[in-house]
Amino acid sequence: MWLAFGLASLAAGGSLAFVLIRLAGLVERAGATLGKVDAKLDQLDAPVLRTMEHVGNIAGSVDDMAARVNRVSGVVEHAAGVVDRAADVAQQNIAPAVVKLSGIIAGVSAGARAFFTNTKGNGFQTKENDHGQ
Repeated sequence: MWLAFGLASLAAGGSLAFVLIRLAGLVERAGATLGKVDAKLDQLDAPVLRTMEHVGNIAGSVDDMAARVNRVSGVVEHAAGVVDRAADVAQQNIAPAVVKLSGIIAGVSAGARAFFTNTKGNGFQTKENDHGQ
């Protein structure tokens, strides 16, 4: 019986030793693989940083462009307001003058028509002259 326990313990110990040796090999290969991955990541570090810097510069340029567009749109909006106010002022000041001028022209035209029509004297036509009598 002691011999059976001894042989079983020896078999279990040998199996355990075999498994642990294999596990050590696996861990060693995993360490080597991770070392290679780390080396590759170190190689990629510089290009990724350059790319990120380039993207940052592009974002800065886009921000500058957006600020310029914002300023230009503000200037255009201000100019449109000035033109609108100028149009309002012109309409308020010129429209009454045009109405007065057209009234004067209409009055002068009516007076000239009345003065230069073929009547007995200078003045308004009579009903007789309207019918050709």
